Amino acid sequence: MASKKIVIIGAGPTGLGAAYRLHELGYDNWVLYEKSDGVGGHATSHVDQHGFVWDEGGHVIFSHYPYFDKLLDKVLGKEVHERIRESWIVQGDDSWVPYPFQSNLRYLPKEIQVSCLVGAAKAAANGGSNQAGNFRDWILATFGEGIAEAFMFPYNSKVWTTPLEQMSKGWIAERVAVVDFRRLLENVLYQRDDVGWGPNSKFKFPLHGGTGEIYRRMAAHFPDKIKSGKKLAEVDLAAKRVSFEDGTGDTYDILISTAPLDLLAHMIKPVDNRLRDAARGLEAQQFAGGWPRLEEED
Repeated sequence: MASKKIVIIGAGPTGLGAAYRLHELGYDNWVLYEKSDGVGGHATSHVDQHGFVWDEGGHVIFSHYPYFDKLLDKVLGKEVHERIRESWIVQGDDSWVPYPFQSNLRYLPKEIQVSCLVGAAKAAANGGSNQAGNFRDWILATFGEGIAEAFMFPYNSKVWTTPLEQMSKGWIAERVAVVDFRRLLENVLYQRDDVGWGPNSKFKFPLHGGTGEIYRRMAAHFPDKIKSGKKLAEVDLAAKRVSFEDGTGDTYDILISTAPLDLLAHMIKPVDNRLRDAARGLEAQQFAGGWPRLEEED
């Protein structure tokens, strides 16, 4: 295996993760090619002309995977913020509801509270979401029509930019707070806040440099292995060779590609029309839930 040359395409979190693991194992026969001048992919951060850091994505790290958490501790050390999440939903003109919305209905106008509570009661009486066939049906079965119309439908349509009935429910896991109707009702009656739910209710964030600092520090372990400014143009499977738009190329024994599948399918040589046709049928999803981090660099 030691004689096998590994080429990695893309220095986003996935490509860097593969590179870091090879480095950790002491395997040296590999190289990583990245099309941009920096690392991090869409989880990188940018500094504007005024010195403010703008996260491109991945603005909150809430992993509970021990390996990844250990990696964060190693690359960031004590140079982290530890923050309690404070998120708010604007409902109408003047209602600011703490996250999660469904647990803090007391901040809503009375007529919307009633609609949400009645819908949640019906959902609870009907036994919940086990029979839901897609994400939209799951929302209705879990929360009822009131919460669905007031928040869940518009919010998730914005975040995922995909029709909710075309999304499965299997990915939800810890990302959506389900409700206990008794607790929901008590929160309203006793005017009680309920904001501590979720895997990111308390989270770490790099002290400087935004989310991208994580990946810059990972890359600093093997700077000579990363070749930037290399935009993939072709993958010759027969010759086991990758070519780049600048006219350069490289050979490989093993290729790890993080390039978008629909684009990669059209770069592969010899041409595989079945693969290209399959790639055309892929649906792309643009996550729209991020926001800039306004932090002035020292």
